[in-house]
Amino acid sequence: MSYLRITTKFFGEIDISEKCLIHFDKGLPGFPEEKQFVLLSHGEGSPFVILQSTGNLEVAFILISPFTVMPHYEIQITDSVKQELKIQETEDVQVWSIVVLREPISESTVNLKAPVILNTKMNKAQQVILEKGDYSTRHPLVILQSNAEQGAGE
Repeated sequence: MSYLRITTKFFGEIDISEKCLIHFDKGLPGFPEEKQFVLLSHGEGSPFVILQSTGNLEVAFILISPFTVMPHYEIQITDSVKQELKIQETEDVQVWSIVVLREPISESTVNLKAPVILNTKMNKAQQVILEKGDYSTRHPLVILQSNAEQGAGE
């Protein structure tokens, strides 16, 4: 098994297995040249993960499952996205949303309109803009904060 040493925005230099590389054939909106990323845990028990570019340490995004923010979140993955990501089984799919942290933290938002779809079996991903649904690119992180407050009181 081969490992790569990469420099990350939040964790410094780390070694990652090549098996963990995630390929974005089209890059990400605004970052079309960044096509190879890795998902890094934010820490045990944290709902966040970091999507780190392997080629540019400054390109890293904080992600959260949209279902953590909105339990009834629903999306329809188009046939073209399924083909591009080579999705065959639903259980191979993870859906992530990009978080924008702000000060104060209560002003932080989640992009529910353009989720990152990941085929975990093929390690291929794409950020898609949903055509249907009333989801916002700046949905408040309110439910997460509510859950965190409940967890803190237990």
